[in-house]
Amino acid sequence: MTLAELRKNREDYHVYWCTRAYQSPVAIMFDPKNDETRIVGDSWIKISDQQTLSETIETIQSTQLNREVVIIEGPDGRFFGYMYYTFSEGRILSPGVSAPLELVDERTLYVGPATGSDIAQPIGANY
Repeated sequence: MTLAELRKNREDYHVYWCTRAYQSPVAIMFDPKNDETRIVGDSWIKISDQQTLSETIETIQSTQLNREVVIIEGPDGRFFGYMYYTFSEGRILSPGVSAPLELVDERTLYVGPATGSDIAQPIGANY
């Protein structure tokens, strides 16, 4: 999945963004509307319109050099959604990053606040 495809099909997703230390946006999360799973989190702000999504993407692209779209998976490999995020050294779902992912139940994945230098590290599971 590419950022262009996610942007074009925004209406198919619940879309959220987050910041690190109340600075510029560092991640956008795309949670598919028509599936059995959902993504929850404390520090994610809902994006309700195309203009806000476009502005958030433009801010990330103008302020961050390293960025990519990744699949968000649960511990059993179940697909939960996509994330467009920035990184410095690590990658989402790998050591060296610093916001938790935690399976709440078989259909719900918690994605914690973005802190430190990167976006996400799994908690209590081998992702």
